[in-house]
This record gives sequence, structure tokens and C-alpha cells, in this order.
Amino acid sequence: MAVKTSDNIKRYQNPGGPEIGTVSRRIIERDGLVFKDIDGSGQVTAVNDWRLPPEERAAAYVKVLSVKEKIAQLFISDWRMGKYPGASPMSPKNEHIIFDESGILDDGEIRNKTIFGEQYLPGTTALIKEWFNRHLILRANPRPEDLAD
Repeated sequence: MAVKTSDNIKRYQNPGGPEIGTVSRRIIERDGLVFKDIDGSGQVTAVNDWRLPPEERAAAYVKVLSVKEKIAQLFISDWRMGKYPGASPMSPKNEHIIFDESGILDDGEIRNKTIFGEQYLPGTTALIKEWFNRHLILRANPRPEDLAD
């Protein structure tokens, strides 16, 4: 059985600041404060510095995103949870579901024809990690524990 994401969350409380939570991102400790290394630089940059205004952080982040990552922000896709089959019009009905390592998400590819033409969706893991998709429609009604994982 794979380790669930919820079992890997690490939390750090900043004195007088926000709590930082991470699963896989490194953290940076500086002057008694903790920052999430969002841009992977290992430094407290404008992207990583929660003390800066959101507008300044967002402007800095746009500069480090690849073109592929920026384009991905324009798309919305169904988030297919294999544990809850058929919740999405694009989901297979109990067949051809390929579970991810958590046993929750559907990692099967979908090729479909609709009134809008041919559609292709990669598995959920590829959609997030390779296509950088961050806007997902969840049509299932999962338990809170499954949603967190």
C-alpha cells in the first residue's frame, strides 16, 4: 500500500507568521523563519517570501514559470477519482480505471468524441505533474480523507 499524502504533510509554524505546510517541497530556514521553496532556488526569493504582498510574489513567479506552465493555467480539466467512478462525464463507468499509487485517482488516459470534437485527457498524475494543470473540476463527492490524499 502506498503512503498517503496526508501521512507525509510536514507543518512549520512561523512566530508571528503563517503556518507552512509541505509534502514534497523543501523548506528554507532563515532568521528563525520558515519559507516554502516554491521556485526551487534554495533562496528566500520574492516568490518564496510570504512577507511580501501577493501581487509582488505573483509577478515574480510569472517570471520563473516556463511557457508550458503558463499555458497550463488557461485550462480546466476533470479530476478523475478512480475510487469514485462515473462522477465525471469523461470517466469510464467502472471499467478501464487505472489507479494511481494511492488507490484514489484514475491514471488511465481517456480518448473520447463529443459534440465539440475529439478529446484527450492523460491520467490525473500526468495531468498535474507533466501538463502542470492546476485548475480541476471535481465532480465526485469524496470523503475528506480521500480528497486530502
